[in-house]
Amino acid sequence: MNLTLPSSEPDPVASCRDCLGIAVTRANARSVGDYSKASDANVDLRVHLREGHGEAGSADADRLTDGELRSTVRAE
Repeated sequence: MNLTLPSSEPDPVASCRDCLGIAVTRANARSVGDYSKASDANVDLRVHLREGHGEAGSADADRLTDGELRSTVRAE
């Protein structure tokens, strides 16, 4: 059996409310130790990026990292 590391988490597109909502759900789930829900949010975000923003999503410059997301959520 060959196991690999999971792929990196997708980054939300900064100007997309749906992306940010999914990313906040992921962050909230992770903060309470619900890693299954956080993983589900990653799947949801990947699907949304593919279907809502095209195959590769938006340009990397428009993506928010987890640190930037935390700053955005705290500011609001």
